[in-house]
Amino acid sequence: MTLDADRSVTATFTAAPRARVGATGFSSIRSAYNDVATLNSAVIKLLEGLQTENVTFGRNIGVTLDGGYNASYSAVTSKTTINGRVEIQAGTVRVNRVVVK
Repeated sequence: MTLDADRSVTATFTAAPRARVGATGFSSIRSAYNDVATLNSAVIKLLEGLQTENVTFGRNIGVTLDGGYNASYSAVTSKTTINGRVEIQAGTVRVNRVVVK
C-alpha cells in the first residue's frame, strides 16, 4: 500500500480483565471473589499496576490473591497495588506480590 493520500484506520481494543480466576476474567477483585464459581482454594490472579477499589472478603473460603500479571496473564512481570480498603471478615486470604495502600 502506498501512503500518497489521507487514509482512515479503525481499531478495536479490549481492556485486559483486572482479575482472573481460571480462564474467566473479571472487572474487579471484588467481582472475582464474589462470583459463585470462585470456590475454596481458588487463586485470583490480578493484573499488574494500580487497582483502586475497596474489597471485603466475607465468605467462609480460603483464596489466594496472586498479583503482578501482564495483560495476557501469561507471566508475572511486576506487582499489583490495591489503593483502597481491604477487609477480611471471614475465611482466609493469602497474598503474593500485592501491596495495599
